Amino acid sequence: MPHGVATGDNARMPDSAHRRQGSDPIAADRALRRVLARDPTDRAAAQELAHLLREQGRIAAASAVVIDSQNARNADIDEMRAALVFLRECGSYAQALALARQALRRWPNDAGLISFAGSFALGVGEFDAARDYLRRAVDADPGVAGNWLRLSLCQRFERADDDVLMRLQEAWTQPLAPAVRACVGFALGKAFDDLHDHARAGRRCVARVERARTRAVALVCLRLESFRAVSARRR
Repeated sequence: MPHGVATGDNARMPDSAHRRQGSDPIAADRALRRVLARDPTDRAAAQELAHLLREQGRIAAASAVVIDSQNARNADIDEMRAALVFLRECGSYAQALALARQALRRWPNDAGLISFAGSFALGVGEFDAARDYLRRAVDADPGVAGNWLRLSLCQRFERADDDVLMRLQEAWTQPLAPAVRACVGFALGKAFDDLHDHARAGRRCVARVERARTRAVALVCLRLESFRAVSARRR
């Protein structure tokens, strides 16, 4: 992936440089909708309206504006990633998953889009699809730390020869960045806990905290907590 290209973990949708600063949001809403009625491909107007609606708490409407904008234009891959980030921030995972799948028909081998699709599939409970996407994502770009953790949350491990567990164990033997090793360690801990091998589960998690006391590891711990509810649904 080219340097500077946004990925599933670090992408951000830029604020429009031309966002209207008026004090009347109703008037701004109407003005932006008039612009889009004349030209549905106006990306700046769509972004402004989506941000305005989100600020008002109208999340479904904001997400719909982003989807309509993407469908109206032949958006490039960076614009598609930005739209997916906006939908993720809105919590619109089902719409985001549909858009990610649409994007993958155009760019089937893009690691960032595959990562997005896996994350969104996990979020809506499509665990088998999430597992397939995330397995592809870690193979395409093993440096995205969070994907290792998400991969382990797609299932309850029931066999020691599970292919995902074997992939995690293989990754554990490789030289990895601290944040990636932390995620692989926590993922292995979760897998061994599922298998009732609590001693190995504990060793993996404790080793990660003791050997890599970094801000990245602290963020990994927070992510693990946020995904526990998703994992519980799988059980």
